[in-house]
Amino acid sequence: MWSPLAERVVARLIANLPENLSEEDRWHAERLRALPIGWGFWTGYYLRAEGEAVIVGEDMAFPDLDTFSTEPNEVLTILAWGARRYPELRPLLPVRGPGAVDCWCRQIPVYALCPTCCGLGWVSGDADSSPGSKAGEEGGPAERSVGSVRGVPEAAGPRPGAIGVAEPKVVHGDLLDQDVEVIVNAWNRNVIPWWLLLPQGVSGAIKRRAGRGPFRELGRMGAIPLGGAVETGAGELPFRGIIHVAGINMLWRSSERSIRGSVRSAMGVVRKRGYRSVAFPLIGAGSGGGRPERVLEVMRDELRSVAYGGEVRIVLYQKGR
Repeated sequence: MWSPLAERVVARLIANLPENLSEEDRWHAERLRALPIGWGFWTGYYLRAEGEAVIVGEDMAFPDLDTFSTEPNEVLTILAWGARRYPELRPLLPVRGPGAVDCWCRQIPVYALCPTCCGLGWVSGDADSSPGSKAGEEGGPAERSVGSVRGVPEAAGPRPGAIGVAEPKVVHGDLLDQDVEVIVNAWNRNVIPWWLLLPQGVSGAIKRRAGRGPFRELGRMGAIPLGGAVETGAGELPFRGIIHVAGINMLWRSSERSIRGSVRSAMGVVRKRGYRSVAFPLIGAGSGGGRPERVLEVMRDELRSVAYGGEVRIVLYQKGR
């Protein structure tokens, strides 16, 4: 996706930064050699000339750690957002074809980080333009995958082969119908109020069947570090609790780090609370853009590194089972 022309245009903008930049933006821009794009709450977004997206302050647990990504849709989202601020970036965006249709996000003009159209405002006529559909499916603007993260320390802990590790059982069916004590909800950083988000995937199903109680409780807990976990009650569902994990970043993208961290954090809650059984959905495979087979592989590997003697299920959603 990234071309020599794009590299030259962004490099020229970096060399001639706007005079009205804030002190913080200018400091990060010079430190990263990157173009300031915008801020979401405390998280800053930058674009490097090499076609690399940089997210500053994404992980509250590591506030000085920058996240780097060359994942095509993440870069495209940053580029589309930047085109609103820098007209020079507009010619670098994909051209809307004759069969394209408006994306659902056009109804929410302030929503710059749409996971469906990557902020373009349109998808091709063959693509699903509903909330939570994936850009990069046939007709979408780009291919999506679990993003890459650089410079992140690996989590410590027992590795496969340790005594009493969690051996996950993969089942097909509905997460909310599992005979377990606690379930895991694939959530986000919990920065945007839950009532502003359109129900979709696992979270949407939980809202419909559990009621609003768990999410009102969740809303009072504040932001969750990327890969972190918090627990709420289960509302009208028959579980002892729901563990909500921050499996996607502020661009609504998952990464191997966020998936592994979510699994490990959730299991930390399970062990602390003494639960004897837990069921996971695929974390980061929906709007997070992760390939289901890759997400499953990462989750199984991480679960096998956790010391736990109870039952662990990974539920692959299948309607009617």
